[in-house]
Amino acid sequence: MSSESRNSSVSSGADLEEQMRKVSLLVSVVAVVLMAGGFVGAALSGNALAVPGKSVLPIASLLNFTQEPLALAAMSTGILLLALLPLVRVFLATTLYVRQRVPLDAAAALVVMVELLVSMWSGG
Repeated sequence: MSSESRNSSVSSGADLEEQMRKVSLLVSVVAVVLMAGGFVGAALSGNALAVPGKSVLPIASLLNFTQEPLALAAMSTGILLLALLPLVRVFLATTLYVRQRVPLDAAAALVVMVELLVSMWSGG
């Protein structure tokens, strides 16, 4: 590997880390605001803050805004955003490795992404 290629790879890695940092910060802030807003909304409406049932509403329920209370939908959306953050980070890494034409790293990132999707799908 030439020094120019290595420098490009290092700079792309730094760019990826900067992108991931920005995405992580943005998603985390949005998720916390949604969860806090939902918590405050639930507390102000007099709803019980500890209710039996699923910890997060299904996506189909979230897409139907009139079906669920707004506070519960906000909290569930925030939780889902935080849960999806690792998948977004792995996706960004995979795209970087594919663009850099580093097949071993791209394949490893793809395997991790598939494992994350399978574990999310199976509820693990």
